[in-house]
Amino acid sequence: MSKKKIKYHFKKHHVKEHENKKTFQKINVPVPSFKKIEEPTGVKKIDQAIINQEIPGIKKEFSSKPPREEVEKKLGLPSSATSEDKKEEENPIKEIKISGPIVNTYTIVSNDIVTKVNIIKTQQGMFYQVKIPELSKPTRALLETTKQKLIGMIDIGAAEITDINAIEKLKEDLRKKSIELLQRFRLPSENVKLLTGVLINEMIGLGNIELVISDPNLEEVVIASSKEPVRVYHKGYGWMPTNIFLENEKQIENYSAIIARRVGRQITTLTPMLDAHLITGDRVNSVLYPIC
Repeated sequence: MSKKKIKYHFKKHHVKEHENKKTFQKINVPVPSFKKIEEPTGVKKIDQAIINQEIPGIKKEFSSKPPREEVEKKLGLPSSATSEDKKEEENPIKEIKISGPIVNTYTIVSNDIVTKVNIIKTQQGMFYQVKIPELSKPTRALLETTKQKLIGMIDIGAAEITDINAIEKLKEDLRKKSIELLQRFRLPSENVKLLTGVLINEMIGLGNIELVISDPNLEEVVIASSKEPVRVYHKGYGWMPTNIFLENEKQIENYSAIIARRVGRQITTLTPMLDAHLITGDRVNSVLYPIC
């Protein structure tokens, strides 16, 4: 059986202040009429378990405002946040709401994360909706603490980045150590499995992009900008927008750099183009500013 090949496109756009804001237009679509997909089992229980155990250092990590702003406000100083910082705060991860009948639904698995995909027929065309695990601030703080511990426990060398067998071994080591750390909080096994999958995707993968990469029905994944949804080419339904957005342009740069390292290359503003085949057989094409 031949290995599935998938094509990734990454682009980073540079938007100047005087450029027309209509470059990135949001599609106004009505509220969905279909039944909401159930959240992964036990996410709320995870949050409650974290709060009940009063894990040291956790509550300090999710204050309603960044520590710098809190100190400045307390001292009566003007905010030192830059315009870029404010732009990032004003540009949270977007969520597309659409309406229409579900023409197909199926389950995918990405590094222990079991989730659902809906193919929805809208007035604008087909739409790809994947259920993304939603983690609250206490759970996210727990994951960040666990990440820091894992970084000190696992060594990642050049071989682990460029060799597929080494990558699989690294995933397995990361999975075992993640389970060991998370089980100390006496969480249900299904919750430990979910959080382990999130850790693997975020630490050595491409975050939520790993969800669509794990879909065997997709042939291409296109990321044009953090202002636009990730688009995919489905074997049965063709090109479709998804409900996945990247947080900012910096994240696109980071993902491009991760993929470049996997083939022993670099992608920077000096070498802004990357066209390569991964050891998995996947093809990657990435273009950064000023070329794109």
